[in-house]
Amino acid sequence: ITNLYDELVFCQHLATNDTRAFQWFAYDSYPKHYIYHELLHTAAIDIGNYPSFEEYFQTLSKTRKSEYRTPKKSNLNLKINYSVDDFIQIFKHTFAVQDLVLDASYIHEVHTVVSGIIANKSGSLEALYDQNDEIVSAAVFIGDGISSYYLHGATDRNKQQNGK
Repeated sequence: ITNLYDELVFCQHLATNDTRAFQWFAYDSYPKHYIYHELLHTAAIDIGNYPSFEEYFQTLSKTRKSEYRTPKKSNLNLKINYSVDDFIQIFKHTFAVQDLVLDASYIHEVHTVVSGIIANKSGSLEALYDQNDEIVSAAVFIGDGISSYYLHGATDRNKQQNGK
């Protein structure tokens, strides 16, 4: 497969717990057949393990609680499934402020996936906008009717702090 494609991109399922096949592929022929392997971690929270949302909420850090309360106390407006292009704009910005540049193929992939999630009603794009109708923060969730999973997120920290 490495002879057929210059690049392979996989979106990892939460059930995947071993990626050594990619890490060790052609290890003895480095760098000729080396596969660049980047694994980004996330977490799954089963709030069904709590009797109520309030009890789950009490387990959150002070920062997460503040993030939850911020939209209620701010002049920010929540829009659901409003603009994938706005999301891509802030998504790229989130990485750019960390001096990370996402390549065009990855941005296209994210745009395609988020657009598909909205079109298929298999999740949602939830975004906060300020008084000037500029995007401040956004998150993409995907679900199956039983569970919901955080897929992508982006924030403009400057606008977020000024939106209070």
